[in-house]
Amino acid sequence: MKRIILLNKQWNYEKIQVDYNLSSKNICISTRYTDIERGKTYQKTEKGKKIHQKACEKYRQTGKQKIVQKRYRQSEKGKNTRRKHIAKRRRNLQWIQMFENPFDENVKIDWHHINDIYVIAIPRELHRLHLGKFHREKTMEIIKQIYLGRD
Repeated sequence: MKRIILLNKQWNYEKIQVDYNLSSKNICISTRYTDIERGKTYQKTEKGKKIHQKACEKYRQTGKQKIVQKRYRQSEKGKNTRRKHIAKRRRNLQWIQMFENPFDENVKIDWHHINDIYVIAIPRELHRLHLGKFHREKTMEIIKQIYLGRD
């Protein structure tokens, strides 16, 4: 037996949400108290902050966040998002070599952007030593030692 909904409306007042649901079998009116400000002020108190921190710590210990992130990265939407991110970054990078490659052919090199325009060849092991947020700043010390002979 199918339930046919004839009328389904929702009104939002200041602090009360009213749902009217009229179907062929019954009439249902439900109200919910939706005071968003009450929740916000509670999280600003010391007790609210402690409870929030405990909940976050418990969530981190379960490892669900990593599982969810992994599922997203492996999904089609996650793959497309990553491709768009990489393409956007590469659009802004240019390629002007400052120096020729001074290393032997048997040494694997990476081309390192010292800024968004200029690149320099450095050995792959040294290039991958400092990855992350301050990659350019930390790699500049290696570049100065190699190209400028500074300590």
